[in-house]
Amino acid sequence: MFPLEVFKESYPVLATLHVSDTRRRAASDLIKGMCKHHLEATTDICQQCIEVQLHQYESNVEEYWKAKDAAIKLLLAVGIRSQTANGVSEVNPRINVMEIGVTKLLPEIKDTNVNSRPIIRAGCIKFVTTLRNQFTKEQWLHMLPFLIIHFTSSHVSVPFQHQSAEC
Repeated sequence: MFPLEVFKESYPVLATLHVSDTRRRAASDLIKGMCKHHLEATTDICQQCIEVQLHQYESNVEEYWKAKDAAIKLLLAVGIRSQTANGVSEVNPRINVMEIGVTKLLPEIKDTNVNSRPIIRAGCIKFVTTLRNQFTKEQWLHMLPFLIIHFTSSHVSVPFQHQSAEC
C-alpha cells in the first residue's frame, strides 16, 4: 500500500479536501464573506493591514517578503467583488485596487532580475492576470514585455503562474 492510500484510509475526512482547501483560501473566503455583510468596516480594516504590510516590506524587502505576499492576497480578497471565468467584473469601490497594484505591485514585475523574490513575483503576476479586465489596452501593451521575460525564470512558481492564467 502506498503512503497516500494509508493516509486516505486513516483520515477519510481529510482525504476529501481539495488541494485548494488551504488556510490562505479559507482566510480569503472569510474576508469575502465579511465584505458581503460588512463592506465598509471590513474594507477599512483590511486597507490598514495592507498599508502596514507594504510599509513593512519596503523597510526591508529581503526580510519582510512574506508581508508583501500577505498584502497581495489580502488585496485580492477584499478588492474583488465579482469574478467570472473571464476575469474580475466588479471591484470594491471603497479601496483603489488598481492604484495600489500599479504603484506597489507592477514595479516588482518590471524588475529585470526575474529570479529574485519568486513568491512576490508570482503574487504580482496573479494580481495582473486576475484583474486583467481592469487594465486598459495601453497598460497591457506596456506590461506585456515585462510579463514575457518572466518565462525565463528558473523558479517554477513564476512561469507556472503565467501558464495557469492562460488556461
